[in-house]
Amino acid sequence: MFHSDFLPMLEKHLKFCRILKCVPYEFDSKKGRVIKAKRPRHLFMYRIQCILSVLYVTAIFLNICVGPLTTKARFQGFALFLVYLLGSIMNWNYSMDMTLIQVIHTFLDFEKYIMKGEI
Repeated sequence: MFHSDFLPMLEKHLKFCRILKCVPYEFDSKKGRVIKAKRPRHLFMYRIQCILSVLYVTAIFLNICVGPLTTKARFQGFALFLVYLLGSIMNWNYSMDMTLIQVIHTFLDFEKYIMKGEI
């Protein structure tokens, strides 16, 4: 299922994301694995996008705190602020965290060994 359904879709999405440089990962077609992007320009553009998202979160926070919003709008804005803040924090930690890629690789390896009948 992962090799036939998920992997081709992931590869297509990563090609599009490579154009936008919105994720620090690439698909290595030789290995059939997702790897960290090694090109400096790709990482530089990704870092700029991380900085822009932090600036956006700061602008949302300032608008919630000092903007001309009603109490209801402040609570709604605070919920969206938390979502954007968590997304920014998760993206910022790209150089240390490989767990998402490791989970995908574990599923792919498990399916490969199940299909071979080695388990």
